[in-house]
Amino acid sequence: MNVKTTLKTVALGLLVIASLVPAFAQYNSGFYVSIPFTYTAGGRTFSPGEYFVRTSLDGIVTIHGDGHDASTVLISYRAGDSKPGEQVRLVFHRYGGVYYLSQVWAPSAGGLELPKTKAEQEQLARVGAGSPVNVTARK
Repeated sequence: MNVKTTLKTVALGLLVIASLVPAFAQYNSGFYVSIPFTYTAGGRTFSPGEYFVRTSLDGIVTIHGDGHDASTVLISYRAGDSKPGEQVRLVFHRYGGVYYLSQVWAPSAGGLELPKTKAEQEQLARVGAGSPVNVTARK
């Protein structure tokens, strides 16, 4: 490998690393929440338990189970006229005994809406509008 190729490779590597730094910096500090029921988020089912939720300024939501393997990354969009500073919470839609994560209200991001999965759309068609259930973040 010649010097010119080596310099190009190093420069490309530094560019990739530099581009990753702002992506990590966009996440807020996150919050813990205790969810007392089984729920679905992004097509994946989660057990009741403690979860750490973090949002980014560009609408990425990450959910990590505390003490278990459950985790997911979701893409969201702004929830109406949401503003940062609203009560920190998760909002679920309940259809009978089935819960779907619908919104994430984070400290610095405000309200973030998650798109309905195919399964939730089928529940909606079958039983009508779900009841909203709020789960407030742990202090």
